[in-house]
Amino acid sequence: MHPNEKPASIDMTVGKVPVHAKYWPDTDEVEIQGTKYKRSTSNVFLVTGIDGTNPVVKPLGIHDLTFKPDELPPVAMLRRDANVWAAVTGHSPSDHPTNRDPGVSHEIVTLDAEGLRLLNTDQFSIAQEDWKQIAPMLTAVEAQLDKTAKLQAEQQSRQWMAVVAGNEMDDYSRQ
Repeated sequence: MHPNEKPASIDMTVGKVPVHAKYWPDTDEVEIQGTKYKRSTSNVFLVTGIDGTNPVVKPLGIHDLTFKPDELPPVAMLRRDANVWAAVTGHSPSDHPTNRDPGVSHEIVTLDAEGLRLLNTDQFSIAQEDWKQIAPMLTAVEAQLDKTAKLQAEQQSRQWMAVVAGNEMDDYSRQ
């Protein structure tokens, strides 16, 4: 592409609000809502106040933009990236679920992750006699992890409900 050629345009609608973006491959610049940014410094942007008269675009830096085919990119990004999650929610990155102490020993969490990795490979098999020895340990570990996960899910649910209720009250008070 030559410098005088037109940029690639991306026009989308969020709710009823149009969002305009342009990309110039020759200069590696992106323009969002009329402001240009270098993609070498940011490939993720947060647009706040999108339904108002002056939306604000905030570059969030460089982030991994690879996703599995069955993932929703915005949801996957919020799950795995504490800094993006913090920018969207207003919480500290240290509050992100990936940064929380799971309440079980590091060894159990490591074993659980390794077990999941093995189960997701085609080369995994367990002999019947070995399974009889492993099964009680897995049940105990699962119970410990399930209890912790349930507590974390309940805490997260309460936090999200508080945010939703606060937003609903703000909307109601503006009417």
